[in-house]
Amino acid sequence: MTEQWGLFDLETLPLDPIPDVSEFGDLIGIWDRTRKDSLLPRWKDFSFDSLMPWIGRLAMSEFDGKDDLTFTLFGGKFVELFDQELTGKPLCASLLPAQRESSRAHFMKLMAGPYIGHGKGKVPSIDRNHIDFNVIDLPLAENGRDVSHFLHGVAVQN
Repeated sequence: MTEQWGLFDLETLPLDPIPDVSEFGDLIGIWDRTRKDSLLPRWKDFSFDSLMPWIGRLAMSEFDGKDDLTFTLFGGKFVELFDQELTGKPLCASLLPAQRESSRAHFMKLMAGPYIGHGKGKVPSIDRNHIDFNVIDLPLAENGRDVSHFLHGVAVQN
């Protein structure tokens, strides 16, 4: 299911069968192999070596137990794209007020599923009209089934 969110289209994808999102095929494959027999993988189950090709293009967020996520890691490509460092900051509070509720609803839906999230969007840039990018939101669970975190990957098109 695709939703429109400003200059950003959000999509909800099933866990099984594994979705084919070309920009993130390798990262989704790592996520899938890491979950083994569990519904969802735990963050501590990932090996640093397996994620090495994605370092800088990853962010991690943790559910606050209410209705938002807080970034615990915000990689260099995310910082460059959004022109701000968001480690330690709430995801929804970092958005424009008009985008907060739809983003919150999207992530609550991903958690309830659980589902994989995919977004395509444009970010204004000083030296260009817009920068096109894709984001993947891969759910993680400390107990193997209830979403506690998301591993986010970014791919920039231009």
